[in-house]
Amino acid sequence: MKKILIFLLLLFSFQAPAQIIFNNGGTASAPQETLDTAIVKIGYSAFSVPDTLNRKKVIEDYLILEIGPKYSKYYSENVRRRDSLMRNMIERAGSNITNINFDADFFKSNNIKPGGDGNVITKKLTENKLIFTGKIANNDYEYEEPLNEMQWQIEPDTMTFLSYLCQKATLNFRGRQYEAWFTYDIPIFNGPWKFHGLPGLILKISDNKNEYRFECNEISYQISPITFEKNNYIKASREDFLKLQKKFNDNPLESLKGSMPGTNIKMIVKGSDGQPIDMEKFKRPYNPIELN
Repeated sequence: MKKILIFLLLLFSFQAPAQIIFNNGGTASAPQETLDTAIVKIGYSAFSVPDTLNRKKVIEDYLILEIGPKYSKYYSENVRRRDSLMRNMIERAGSNITNINFDADFFKSNNIKPGGDGNVITKKLTENKLIFTGKIANNDYEYEEPLNEMQWQIEPDTMTFLSYLCQKATLNFRGRQYEAWFTYDIPIFNGPWKFHGLPGLILKISDNKNEYRFECNEISYQISPITFEKNNYIKASREDFLKLQKKFNDNPLESLKGSMPGTNIKMIVKGSDGQPIDMEKFKRPYNPIELN
């Protein structure tokens, strides 16, 4: 059932009601490997502009940063809940299922928001390495990169955020200029997404176009496992992953067909006006956080 689940999740990320009719089999979710024990859990509200031609449309997501002595993990809580709900429904239905309908009303009734960042960022803190895992079409990808590439400039400005005294820092990173606010009161050299390396936890950060913005709204000290999903990842470079992501957004249907040969799936997607979308011509807007 894994292929079915992945396909449904991709459809839902189009943010349109969908009816999916399928005939397919497979296995359930991948096993989890425990990497470390988190002692701090940080919650961030993330805001992004997916389409630069429609800046009024802002996508909100809720991201979790779990931090342990050796590893940290950053993931979307909304995607985690959505994946779990859909997976459980499909597994309960059994191998004889032939029709399932995940539409906007279904997710709304379960308090699941559309969209969400399906990528997971795991930082190897003791090795100064970062593991990025993400899905494009029906394929899971993985790449590694060093953590010490960010050249921060600490500024004299200060402000209070969440009752913490914060210091300003700026960063030019992969095509975007960022303004960050971190606090020495929480001496954790970490933050949302890939951000890392300041002498305190990053509580707030945004790029100068306000297309990507992260704001901390929860800090809790609790013990929980930091896990890593052991999928059959395709090893790729960061540059190759971005190229494949761009290709998928330009033609989602073609990418899905190419990644799922021999799968018998019929897809019907409707727009906000209730009319079917011609998936042969459908193109998703593309405004990635990393521009180069």
